[in-house]
This record gives sequence, structure tokens and C-alpha cells, in this order.
Amino acid sequence: MKKMYCMKCGQEVPVRFGMIPNRCTCGAEFHEWNKNTVKNTALCMITFLLLMSPLFVIIYFTRNFLRDSIILYAIMLVAFIICFRQAEGILVRIGMLKMRNIEIK
Repeated sequence: MKKMYCMKCGQEVPVRFGMIPNRCTCGAEFHEWNKNTVKNTALCMITFLLLMSPLFVIIYFTRNFLRDSIILYAIMLVAFIICFRQAEGILVRIGMLKMRNIEIK
């Protein structure tokens, strides 16, 4: 996979478990850029939904268990947040989602 570097200090961005941090050690914050075109935005959303679809399938088949147990519901919510962050990291690495202060090489 491509490596990501901070544009302010030039250090490699420490990606742990596929999740991009919110800021670099030098203090530069990483935020999404505005999407340029409707086509790019639609393609990004479709890819994001495909990356998140396994979790949606798991939720669909376990919805009866989730109704009965608040603990399972909380675990699924945490899993959803982790998968969201990992999908965002994948989109940044393949170049579909642009972020400020990150250079991909």
C-alpha cells in the first residue's frame, strides 16, 4: 500500500489498525477536502458503502439478538465506528478521498 506523509513536517503518518489519526505529532490537523465533482463524490460514496456492506449484513442477520441485549448493541456500535475509520483510511490510500496536510507516495 502507499505510504502517507505529513505535508508540514514530512514525517510518515502513523497508521494503526488501518485508521488515520486526526493530527500529526507536529500539530497539523488532517481534514477532508471539499469534493470537486459530483462523479467523484458518488464514486466515493459507492465504494464506501461496498466497504461497509459486510457490517450491514451482520447487523441484518443479528437484529433479533441486538434487540434483546444492550451489550451486543454497544459492541456492534463500536465495531461500526472502527469499520468506518478503516474504510476512510482505505479511501484515502487509494486516492478517492483527499485530505488536507497528507501527501501520498
